[in-house]
Amino acid sequence: MQNTALLNDQESREIIEGLVESGEYPNEQEAVKAALKLLAGDSNAKLARLRRLIDEGLNSGPPVKVTREGLLAEIKAKL
Repeated sequence: MQNTALLNDQESREIIEGLVESGEYPNEQEAVKAALKLLAGDSNAKLARLRRLIDEGLNSGPPVKVTREGLLAEIKAKL
């Protein structure tokens, strides 16, 4: 497996170095691996939420036609 340089900016290097120096991670590689796992988990959670919302919409019943005038009247009635 080939090594890839990921930390090209000073801010990223300082964050990773700080995590290692604090003892939270044993080395830079472990700190970067943990960050990537968090990123992947966040992406997976967003995708799962999107799928749940799509299913909810598909299972919510038949479509209802909404007109601008009808929607405005409904909103005004609630005020």
